[in-house]
Amino acid sequence: MARSSPTATPRAARAPPPRRVKPSHLGFLTRSAPWYRLGMTTDPRLYSPGSRPRAALVAALLALATATGACADAPAEDEAMHAGALDVLAAAVTSGVCPSGSTTFGIDVSKWQGTINWASVKSAGVKFAIIRVSDGTGYSDSQFTANWSNAKAQGILRGAYQFFRSNQDPIAQADLLISRLNTYGRGELPPVIDVETTDGQSPATVASRVGQWLNRVKSQLGVTPIVYTGSYFWESNVQSSAYSSYPLWIAHWTSGCPTIPSAWSGWKFHQYSDSGSVSGISGAVDLNRFNGSLSQLQAWAGTTVTPTGPKVSIDVRTASPSGQAADFRPEGSSSGILDLYEGQTFTSDVLVTNAATAAVATSVHVGVWFESPWLIPASYTIYTDWPHKDKATWSVNDANGNTANPAHTNPPASAKYELYAFSPGETKMIRFSVRAAQYSIGAVDHPDVRSWVWHVANWYGEQTSWNDAVETNNAGTILRDYWQHDVFARDRWTFEGPNAADTEGWGGGHSLAALAVNTTDHALALQMGGSDPYVKSGPALIDAAQKKGVKLRVRTFGGDKLSQLYFVTAADGAWNDAKAKRFIAPGDGAFHALTVDMSDVPGWAGTVTQLRLDPSASGTDWYDLDELTTVASVAETSGDADGDGALAAPGPDCDDGDAAVGPGRAEVCDGRDNDCNGTVDDGFDIGGACTVGVGGCAALGTWECSADGAATVCDAEALAPRTEVCNGVDDDCDGTTDEDGCGAICLPGVTGPCVLLDAPAGCEIGVRACVAGGGWSDCELAPGCGTAVVADEDEGDVVEGADGATTADGGGGDASVDGGAVGGGPLIDVHLVTRRADEGCAGGAGGATPWLLLGALLGLAILRRRRRA
Repeated sequence: MARSSPTATPRAARAPPPRRVKPSHLGFLTRSAPWYRLGMTTDPRLYSPGSRPRAALVAALLALATATGACADAPAEDEAMHAGALDVLAAAVTSGVCPSGSTTFGIDVSKWQGTINWASVKSAGVKFAIIRVSDGTGYSDSQFTANWSNAKAQGILRGAYQFFRSNQDPIAQADLLISRLNTYGRGELPPVIDVETTDGQSPATVASRVGQWLNRVKSQLGVTPIVYTGSYFWESNVQSSAYSSYPLWIAHWTSGCPTIPSAWSGWKFHQYSDSGSVSGISGAVDLNRFNGSLSQLQAWAGTTVTPTGPKVSIDVRTASPSGQAADFRPEGSSSGILDLYEGQTFTSDVLVTNAATAAVATSVHVGVWFESPWLIPASYTIYTDWPHKDKATWSVNDANGNTANPAHTNPPASAKYELYAFSPGETKMIRFSVRAAQYSIGAVDHPDVRSWVWHVANWYGEQTSWNDAVETNNAGTILRDYWQHDVFARDRWTFEGPNAADTEGWGGGHSLAALAVNTTDHALALQMGGSDPYVKSGPALIDAAQKKGVKLRVRTFGGDKLSQLYFVTAADGAWNDAKAKRFIAPGDGAFHALTVDMSDVPGWAGTVTQLRLDPSASGTDWYDLDELTTVASVAETSGDADGDGALAAPGPDCDDGDAAVGPGRAEVCDGRDNDCNGTVDDGFDIGGACTVGVGGCAALGTWECSADGAATVCDAEALAPRTEVCNGVDDDCDGTTDEDGCGAICLPGVTGPCVLLDAPAGCEIGVRACVAGGGWSDCELAPGCGTAVVADEDEGDVVEGADGATTADGGGGDASVDGGAVGGGPLIDVHLVTRRADEGCAGGAGGATPWLLLGALLGLAILRRRRRA
């Protein structure tokens, strides 16, 4: 069937194909030829009851075929188009079974028809097509997938057939067909077993293996397959009436009423030609008809799936936390998705139902998968609604204690759960407690909870993962379901959603001209439209004790923007400047990572429940917020590098590198504008002339700042005080000039020479000491000399004798003493003033000047003495 050569000539002109003789029948007959189309002649009279010689000839040929035998091996694929056709043996058949009414036109095809233009085939009036899946297990038809999908695209009803190999495992052959149909779709017509070769097997073996194939397909797909064969082949090589309940597709190349095996009373499909021509197909093609109208074919196709086993389905449902809207972020890509907040725990149920009215589903296993790390299962319990079967009244099921299942606490993100058997109508539920563990926006597309039926004994499976192909599938579809979620954060926002409306709950106010997500740069784009625009977050949940800083990534234009971050708390829901912090956003058109230190804002305490960003006092520029995240701490607030709470331009801080400078700071004398009023060291007289010290210690300077900046000081240093002398100067810097009188001409404690005019020869130079008050003592003979002339107060001379007796002159002159008078002239009283070299006068006690003066006086005294003489 459907093995005609693409280059086949019309049957009337075509030479017979090569044939082989098989052990139990003649192999030189066409595969679906009726009994009267044996290769020797096309004259049906050859086998008429009155033609005994010809009948004898046939019998002889049959005996020859049986005696000689033939190779029992299955032909190769390339041989299959000619070998082993529906070889026949004269046997009891039912002749001339006509259709019950109108018929419907169709074809059957395989790789031998090459690439088919199915649109043209449809235009040719073809209503159904039966398409080959494989030749046994050894060859899968290379055109099946293309033919299967393209026929469907044209609305042509499809059925699949398998060329049956009697010498191969019938279950393996059936499973190959089942797998293809589960992978590519069931089609609209039941599958077909093509029985037309014995492959060297006995009728009993062929019949048994055909039955195994039919039972396998029927049990696995839940549909009654169709048997394709020729009447004489069946009667001679299968010899079974056990399958007469299966629809018959009879191969008999005639436009009249076909002959069918005696086990059947009628046929469903009739292959009436192997050399037809249909638009869209190059070469010959098998032609068929359905026994009924198109509407009857469609109705029959719609009622052929009659499952006899269980009917299992699976459903996943997620419930929002109590009191929370399921879709609280209905904007953008999150519309219609169940929304959760990071850290919340919610319930997710996997419901498995056996909807069969009588059949029990046994050994039911399901797989469950949570898309981690965004969704993490915390625990689970398995329930059943038996005996109520209402999906509402639940009790813990014995499967909950199945030790083959995962641990009930912290089960893995992906696992298999064994649920035991299901009675008809029973539903079991695996209820999971799930944690929304991580913020998912932009990280993953709506994290899923997925579940699928892994196994149902003799009915479905194995499906070991979500996308695994199912080897056995009686459900008619893949049994799986899922539920999607979005996990939002309440202490950070990244605006990574794929839709311009994915604002994550932020909304604008006042004169905001536009608000949308820039999906290229993944930023919340704000266009300011006038004075005091702002944008507010949705509900926030920020522990102020743990999160004392805010990080932002911002881009703005048109110069730096003085921005402000407001907040409200669970304890204080009013928006005001007491609960706000300013920062600077650079306006150079590039994104900048900014920080805001909230630790010094008094109201930042308890639970912060909402944030508000005021990007600028006014303007129409764009302000893009790429990210806003609360963190444990930050080093500083952007625009306040010195941490003094005042912001750099356009803020009021005139020196953001110095915490001592800023508005409201006290002005100190330090060369800076501490209070940022535009004047440096205002209130302090800097640079004026000043004097330090008094008298001879006085020094000139200029006023400068003191070390602590609290006052000004003169930069001069007073001179060191000196000994007071009679010079009109306050030498000792005590505020009084020459306070000891000008008679004080020496320094107490020093000694010096003096002249004794009447001293004995050689003793003229005496010694005297400076006493308290700066006066000299009397001049005395130097050590080793005798008497001395002493200068008294009245400038008279007293000559002391050897006995020391003196005589006063009454104040008018000097009295004579023993030893004789000194002379008639007055004595010269020499006062020598001596200073230390460091007191400012030339020479000191040991200097040259006093002695030069003394020499001059001595010379004068000698001269005076000579004149007296």
